[in-house]
Amino acid sequence: DPDELVVGVGVTLVVTSCIPVSDAAIITPTEPRVDKPATFTATVDPASTIPINYIWDFGDGTPPVESDWVYAHTYVVQHTYTASDTYHVVMTATNCAGASVSTASADVAVLGEPVIGVEPLSLSAVLNPNVGAGQTKPRHLTISNGADATTDLIWRLVEMPTVTWLEEAPTSGVISPSGESSVEVIFNSMGVGPGTHTTTLRVASNDLDDPAVDVDVTLEVVEGCINIKGADFDFAPQGPITAGATLVFTGSVEQGGLPIDYTWDFGDGTPPVVQTDVWAQISVVTHTYTGEEVGYNVRMTVHNCGGEVIVSKRVGGSAAYLPLVLRNHPPCAPVEITALDSDSPVELGETMHFTATAEGTPPIVYNWDFGGAGTRGGTDTNPTFTYEMTGTYTVTLEVENDCGTDTASIMVTVTSPACIPAEITNLEDNNSVVLGEAAYFTATVNGTRPITYTWDFDSDGTPEQIGVGLNVVSHTYTETGPYVVTLDVENACGADQAITAVIVSGGTRADFTFTPTAPPVILPDTWDADERRRW
Repeated sequence: DPDELVVGVGVTLVVTSCIPVSDAAIITPTEPRVDKPATFTATVDPASTIPINYIWDFGDGTPPVESDWVYAHTYVVQHTYTASDTYHVVMTATNCAGASVSTASADVAVLGEPVIGVEPLSLSAVLNPNVGAGQTKPRHLTISNGADATTDLIWRLVEMPTVTWLEEAPTSGVISPSGESSVEVIFNSMGVGPGTHTTTLRVASNDLDDPAVDVDVTLEVVEGCINIKGADFDFAPQGPITAGATLVFTGSVEQGGLPIDYTWDFGDGTPPVVQTDVWAQISVVTHTYTGEEVGYNVRMTVHNCGGEVIVSKRVGGSAAYLPLVLRNHPPCAPVEITALDSDSPVELGETMHFTATAEGTPPIVYNWDFGGAGTRGGTDTNPTFTYEMTGTYTVTLEVENDCGTDTASIMVTVTSPACIPAEITNLEDNNSVVLGEAAYFTATVNGTRPITYTWDFDSDGTPEQIGVGLNVVSHTYTETGPYVVTLDVENACGADQAITAVIVSGGTRADFTFTPTAPPVILPDTWDADERRRW
């Protein structure tokens, strides 16, 4: 229709060629484990046309995993294996609508998973110091590989830090699933000083979930007596006893200061077997029974400085293991000073107070040495003492009970009293005297002694009397007149001065003699009150 407008639309179609996928590769996981996701990464040449489809065959019989079309030249996937083995993994990458294919493969070794167990998680021992080669204590550590483990457990022991008082055997090993190993850990106090010593036993293994298990280890080295604890014995063989049967008895104590005395009573009327001064926490004896009895009551008595413990068991017959533990007397706890103090420093002449606290089985005797100035014994835990000289003293307390002693010392100080400056609070005289008579002066002075008195009876600058303790003095003038008297006092921390006046007059001077001199003299004389006379 010539009246209609015809519009044309141009379409351009660009056809490009597909660059085939190439250089496929697999990045495999490091030490993949059973029942744990393993990560795989596929890569192709970055020039390959996308999208790309990645298909994984993990070699364990599970269905292949397909990524669908991915607009990337890498692809990450995870897979979990259920058994340890070496698997052949194949990754196939395709593009260009499936027309192009590139393949990569790799062998992957999947490791089993061990499951470590460690018991106990702490070990400890209490021993005496430097008392012979027998002063050791064995402990045991159990390392196991769980029943659900899928591979061997490889382990080794490391001390953190390394110490001289601990020894382990074995220190490494391999445990199959459901298996375990026993490690003997031996404590030895030889050369170790008193106190608490610690270290850590680290059990390192190939268990990825728990590669390091730490066991706390404590050795307590105690001076004095360690009470017996955990006494017990066993015997073999068990069962009925026939004539001529020989049994082996093994006694032990869990803890106890050495040496230990072991006494065995085998219950058949034979003399007891006594082992004295045994430097070990174990005793092994044999005994042959000559008769046939249903059973015998066997007693093991262990004794050391802390007390005595008796363990009794029935041997033979149907009741072959009936333990009975008796204590003849309570164990003694060695005395220990836990606190020692005083109210030092004190001033000379003041009483010093001491306080002490000691723990242990009573009675406890306290012996005090006050630094060479005196001693005191008895049960007084809070004595007092007064020193006679200033200085620093080392006060030593020694305590003692039936199973031990302990000693502690402290330093105390006795100081000089605080000095009070000399001060004249009053100065008295008789105001006026007649020439030839003595004038008397009395001073009241406070302050720390000694105090030096300096008297100048005419204030000419030249003192007539100087000395300590001159608080009451007299002076006879040779001329009449008024005089100014100056008193200066001084001690170690201060000085003071006071002034007074005295008048010396000529006056009338009378004198007489009389005999006899021994009987009393009666003077029948009177005078008015306002008339002054002297005799």
